[in-house]
Amino acid sequence: MLREIWQSWVAVTATPQIETFEVEKARATMDKAVVSQLIAGLVSGIVTAIAVVLLMGFAFAPVLLEALDRELSSAQLQWVTSMLPVLTVVLAGGAMLLSPIGAVVSLFIFSGILLLFARILGGTGSYTTQTYLVSMFWAPLSIIRILFAFIPCLGSVASVLIFLYSLFPLTLALQSTHNFTTGRAVAVWAIPVGILLFLGLCLFVGMMGLAISAGE
Repeated sequence: MLREIWQSWVAVTATPQIETFEVEKARATMDKAVVSQLIAGLVSGIVTAIAVVLLMGFAFAPVLLEALDRELSSAQLQWVTSMLPVLTVVLAGGAMLLSPIGAVVSLFIFSGILLLFARILGGTGSYTTQTYLVSMFWAPLSIIRILFAFIPCLGSVASVLIFLYSLFPLTLALQSTHNFTTGRAVAVWAIPVGILLFLGLCLFVGMMGLAISAGE
């Protein structure tokens, strides 16, 4: 299964074409979608855990201990020092445990939202097929994004570029799943994105209004 998933990742992500998704549609199973996300989540968890260890060891802990040195007794400071490795293990272990679970849950929720709008627009494809096709590019792109995430400046730029690129295979996946035209497939993800942007704008305007009222 792992070799087949890898081959699907490469085919769907590197050279996305409607023909590729049509081939993958015949192989769609929820098991492979879940395994795909678990792999991506595990990689994300490992990278995050390494980042936590490095940040705690070289950035957070020294600064914290230096600040507390003037506030605590030597016994209290020694206790805080002894607890920092425990906190590091808990945070790193939590990242490794929760990231795979979060990856699977987020895929299910995202695919469910897409299916809702696809149904509204007349789509008849199955949830399993759609979820599988989405996972075949979402998982590898998630891995690439997390690998760039901790690089200063480059991480945020890479995240935006990866998101914009992902819209292309997403459109193809929706076309293949629901036999949509390109325009209708784009509408499936564009409508919820537009709703989120509108709600975000309303929230921003509301907060600005409150801030102006409080300043008067």
